[in-house]
Amino acid sequence: MPDDPYTHVLDRDGVPAEASQLKQQLNLIEQVINYGTQLMPRAWDSSQKGISDSIIIFHLFRKVITHLDSIHILLSQGAVAGAMSELRAMLEASVLVDWLLKEDTEQRAHFMFVAAFRRKKAVADSFIPGSATHQQLVDDLGSAGLAEHVAGAQVKSAAIDKMGQHPVFGAIYQLFDQAATAKGKEPVWTDVYEAHRRIAAGNPPKSMKSLPKVQIRDIFDQVGRLRDYRRIYGHLSEEGHGSALMSSLEIDGGTRFQVPNIRDWTKFPQVFRFSVAFALRTYRSILDRYRPGEARDNFPRKYKAEWQQVFMTPVEITKKPTFKKV
Repeated sequence: MPDDPYTHVLDRDGVPAEASQLKQQLNLIEQVINYGTQLMPRAWDSSQKGISDSIIIFHLFRKVITHLDSIHILLSQGAVAGAMSELRAMLEASVLVDWLLKEDTEQRAHFMFVAAFRRKKAVADSFIPGSATHQQLVDDLGSAGLAEHVAGAQVKSAAIDKMGQHPVFGAIYQLFDQAATAKGKEPVWTDVYEAHRRIAAGNPPKSMKSLPKVQIRDIFDQVGRLRDYRRIYGHLSEEGHGSALMSSLEIDGGTRFQVPNIRDWTKFPQVFRFSVAFALRTYRSILDRYRPGEARDNFPRKYKAEWQQVFMTPVEITKKPTFKKV
């Protein structure tokens, strides 16, 4: 017969009542999502419809909305801990939107574009005997059934290789070639971009095999969001990587452990506030770039009339956290 959850670990019964108490906040997230989906085609219509625009609008901006939608679903079910991983991914996408828009937008987008195609080529190459990564694929998955994919992989790899002769992407592609390892490991695209930037400034790296490293902290800093990195991103990373031990255990007097329920609503206010704030910031960045008139007039007016009151109202969690002592 089907198992029931051990309610000390997973209590689903309290979800509807608490979600009802937080209806205004959940509705606000839904409205912000809806606005973002409407903004996407408006931004595209106002753009030059180039590669950089497609990457910013249909990839990074879409990711911000996608993660916010996931957060809404998870929060609605009391899965606040799961929503924190989505919040981290949303913050990364939001920061990359700002970074691409800040300066050198076309080149940064082109490096990201080339890197994406080279990753597809790396997957295709792994099916081709004699390539740098084929043996690793065989070691991981075995050789059964691989032969039937070789011809298609060769066609795909050769097609992507033609990017090396492209008038716009050829030089970038060749930089990636120079930076890739003999074992077929692809370099990080932001590192290759930084090498390009230094070459253009007359200060090239000593070797393309030893690239300057661009850390995620650097990107936060360059767009003026270092506080988000220090105060929010680091904590979300600990949660996502499983190192935030005290979110799963509390020590009771040094002798016993207390394990919180999986559906713990305690951090709902923080996830709600940060997710909406990151979305609104990204919307403003997109509007400033593609629809500056709307950024000046309609957007702030909509925020004040429809969103501000709920967003700024302190959130109270009526359901207190429960613990199982072990």
